[in-house]
Amino acid sequence: MRILNKILPFLFMITLAAFSGSSLAEDDDTMGVTWVILIQNSEYASFDKITGPEKDITAVKSALEKYQVDNIVEKQNMSKKEMVKFFTTELKSLVKENKIKSLLIWFAGHGAILRQTGYWIPADAERSNVSSYFSGVDLQKAMLSYVGELQHTLIITEACNADSKFYTRAPEPMVIRGCTDGYGLGKRSAQSLSFSGYDKSLEDSRFTAKIAEILNSSTAECVPIEKLVTELTEEVFYKNRQVPNFGPIIGFDDQKGTFFFMKK
Repeated sequence: MRILNKILPFLFMITLAAFSGSSLAEDDDTMGVTWVILIQNSEYASFDKITGPEKDITAVKSALEKYQVDNIVEKQNMSKKEMVKFFTTELKSLVKENKIKSLLIWFAGHGAILRQTGYWIPADAERSNVSSYFSGVDLQKAMLSYVGELQHTLIITEACNADSKFYTRAPEPMVIRGCTDGYGLGKRSAQSLSFSGYDKSLEDSRFTAKIAEILNSSTAECVPIEKLVTELTEEVFYKNRQVPNFGPIIGFDDQKGTFFFMKK
């Protein structure tokens, strides 16, 4: 009798799901509340001023208008102190208060790789003082207390390639999932896409231009990040011999899900 009492509620849930034409897991098969954080650093105290970030962030913001994004937060010329505060406390509050499920963070500005560690360069950074830089390790530590609240996290860095402490390169060939793929949507994803933007090549980044072009021209219901990375790599590699770095973020409990750009 005790066993029967435990089984009956479960059978009722299955029957209810069958009559409603849905599965029990379908509530999780969505990108949910989606926010985008766009950071552009172009005015520097000790580094060269650059105009590329402003143009690139504008192009990305325009492309995202066709996709399901609930809110876009723009930040400009952030200092080291502002970066630490934003990622440690402010973004934590935004995630919890707004029940954000999918989060895209995009940084455009100067970057550096030093002693195998990747850095974003704050607007007030001192060129000769590495401690004034904002590292990938800083970002990981700042987000660890709330990244578990997110189903999908994508961090795009247009400054320098992410270092091996921050991410693990995705295996090839990459699996490109469909728009209704319950595994890609239902499983947690925490992914990093990075490429050298303004320090090693022309200030007008071909990477960002291609991303905006793909998002603008796509006629599909969605664009999974793996498809975007594949097309980006094919385009840029043959022209610049530069390959973007892409893969799961270390320590963020990536479960091989996927970040999808969903059409409105």
